[in-house]
Amino acid sequence: MVAGCDEKAYPRTLVFGGGFDSYSGGGITLSNLFRGWPRGRLAVVDYRARSGTASAACAEYRLGALEHKWVWPLSYLPSPSREAGSVAHSALASVPVSDDTVSAGDAPSARATASSAARAAFHVIVDRLGAQDVLQKPTLSGSLKRWVADFSPDVLYCHFSTLGTIRLVRALHECSDAKLAIHMMDDWPETVYAGSLMGPLLRDVVDRELRELISLAAVRMAISRAMADEYLLRYGFEFDVFHNCIDVPFWRERRKTSWAVASPLRVVYCGRIGWDALASFVDVCEAVELMNQAGVATQFSIYPGGIDASSAKALARYAHTRILPAVEDEQLPDVLTGADVLIIPSNFEGRGRRFARLSMPTKVPAYMACATPIVLYSPRTHATCAWAEQAKWALVVGDRSRERLALALSDLAASEAQREALGRRASEIADREFDGRHVRAAFRESLAGQPHQRRSASGDARGLSDDIRRG
Repeated sequence: MVAGCDEKAYPRTLVFGGGFDSYSGGGITLSNLFRGWPRGRLAVVDYRARSGTASAACAEYRLGALEHKWVWPLSYLPSPSREAGSVAHSALASVPVSDDTVSAGDAPSARATASSAARAAFHVIVDRLGAQDVLQKPTLSGSLKRWVADFSPDVLYCHFSTLGTIRLVRALHECSDAKLAIHMMDDWPETVYAGSLMGPLLRDVVDRELRELISLAAVRMAISRAMADEYLLRYGFEFDVFHNCIDVPFWRERRKTSWAVASPLRVVYCGRIGWDALASFVDVCEAVELMNQAGVATQFSIYPGGIDASSAKALARYAHTRILPAVEDEQLPDVLTGADVLIIPSNFEGRGRRFARLSMPTKVPAYMACATPIVLYSPRTHATCAWAEQAKWALVVGDRSRERLALALSDLAASEAQREALGRRASEIADREFDGRHVRAAFRESLAGQPHQRRSASGDARGLSDDIRRG
């Protein structure tokens, strides 16, 4: 908590559907937005354990089988249940053990193996149908009601992305009588249940119930100005804009001051590799190979925050690509400023493109603040790319082409003046748009229902929504 602050200026806030950590986009964003919040005035309802929740919040409730019950007659089928209830933070590392879990050294019985296989097949069928939110009923359990009543929140701050979580949030809102605040971080309503047999029907239900929930909210937040502009047209309500923020004085002391390049040219990506973006990372690897074949010595270094074995294998097979360990927080400035170019690849096709169209990657403020030139390999109709091109803080390669990407990187390698101009422009905008001192104050005032004046993150992007919607 900030020394000398008035705790009563911070509403008692119950965070639903998210938590605090240092590795996921949502966890990092929440950790930065709620930094300094009195721990006794913050509680979390979430589906899983997160590394930073115990230190940020005074209470935590883990959602499980008590809140998501299978409808009849599936309710009579035996199944391992996710343990639900209040979490003792001193025991956060303990793992609930289900009835058919075997201890180390024991071989699973044939019956247990068959049961596990049958459950796996059942869930594959349910996923293909898109039927989980039809076959499972979200329920406010007695233990959750008591837990919420004990905390007595002023504000219910929510993230959600399915029909089941929409309905659980609505029930919590009615039960708690707290002011409802919703924060949209991706345009998931455009892609939810896509590809499932029941998708078209369920999406109509989601749209109707989401609109009702938005109308009930006292506070509505979006992750980018493009999202806020489009949601005003789509849902008929104004949205405040809050994205991840940074410690500006910290980054000012550590940002790049020389834009001379090394040999080989150091192209760096630091962060999680999304489920939808692997093809674009492969394009970067192949572009780097083309550069080396053309005589521009280049190395692509990836510091992923967790990567599956098949994705790592697909990327590591390229001679000039390195997969390195995830970067700890204290090492991040050195890694980012030590690069000659930072790159952010995004998906150009399908559901992933639509999902991320109005989003802004969590890493963008730190990338901009370090003053290393940035290349965005992403559709121009994405909110981040449209803003970057308009405000001139990054080089955008907006068409999927490894040849065009290789040419853009080679041209950037040849121009120190362009690298410096991009780095300086990005850091100047980051200082103005993402200063945590101002963003957190406005965020607190928004949740408290107080008037606030702040240029929103990506404020330079007003008027871009027509182009973005065409993407």
